[in-house]
Amino acid sequence: MKSFLFSPFAAFLLFSTFVVTWFLYGILPEECGSNIAYCPFNGPAARWVSRVANFKAQEFGPFEALMGALAFAGLVLTLIMQQHELRLARKQSEAQTEIFYQQRFETSFYQSIDQFRTFHADFNTKVDTTTQMLAQFYGIGALQASKQRPIDLGSGIEVLNGVARAVLQAYLVYNWDNEELTDLPHDPVPTSSIEIGKHSHLRGQSKEALMTTLEKMEQENSGSLAAHFDDIGKIVIWLGGSLYPLVKRVRGILKILYAEAPSKRLQYIDFLQVELKPAELAIIAICALEEAPYGRSTDRDSPSFRELVKGSGLLNDFPIVMAELFRSLLTQHQWVTLVDECGLRVATARSANQSR
Repeated sequence: MKSFLFSPFAAFLLFSTFVVTWFLYGILPEECGSNIAYCPFNGPAARWVSRVANFKAQEFGPFEALMGALAFAGLVLTLIMQQHELRLARKQSEAQTEIFYQQRFETSFYQSIDQFRTFHADFNTKVDTTTQMLAQFYGIGALQASKQRPIDLGSGIEVLNGVARAVLQAYLVYNWDNEELTDLPHDPVPTSSIEIGKHSHLRGQSKEALMTTLEKMEQENSGSLAAHFDDIGKIVIWLGGSLYPLVKRVRGILKILYAEAPSKRLQYIDFLQVELKPAELAIIAICALEEAPYGRSTDRDSPSFRELVKGSGLLNDFPIVMAELFRSLLTQHQWVTLVDECGLRVATARSANQSR
């Protein structure tokens, strides 16, 4: 309806109506002023028509009436066209603002991705003794010439991914509680596809063997190392130090994405998922689960790390091997929280069974 009112056809129709009406009233005979029967209107409504017609017939001729009609119609037409142009200018301004905002977002986002890629490539390959012992305990190393070497001999990406795997597995095993698991209504990883407390990544190492290794580490380092494994936040910050910059950079990228509409977030999150290795993504998932190392947000306008992870869809298409590792070692409550509140999704539960 609005588009019709401000269309050229509506303006032409209004213009024509004014011209025809004023012209007809300008050529009406004077008798219309005294004898209402000659007018094209009858009844009470004809009184004002008769007065207008009589006035115009006395004061103006047909030509003057036509000129007056054209002038008035031109004024109205000018106002309508100006209103139409203002609406077009407003739309163009909004479109330009949207383009500018989109360009600024993409520039900021892609710069963050490039910086993250550089962080991966230039990662310091020096690994602390504790992390090296954990990596050796779980058989984690770097591949060189098709042979597995110590973790600190790999590239920056290999080292960071190895550190993440070692810390992740030690944390999961240390906090594992042998409780009964039940399937969710739409479980990404059904319990029938896993063995509780066991996974190929663990190399058959039990919780007791890990505790023995940690005690040995504590004796060599003269510190209470095992106490840190109760809190993933402390592990990320203290153990290996390299994981905290990883989590911090991912959090920064997610905050940039979170400012966008949910539909746009899913278009860009793939760029970050590609850069993250499975173990790194798993560390992010555990940090979201435990709301560490940043804790819960007390500001409504500042989303928590868990909200950033879920809102961005970062855990969509989660690696099935890591999902099975989580299902094997996390408690039922932790798994439910990870799926419902952190947004963990794998392709389908069927593909999880097939991958076994």
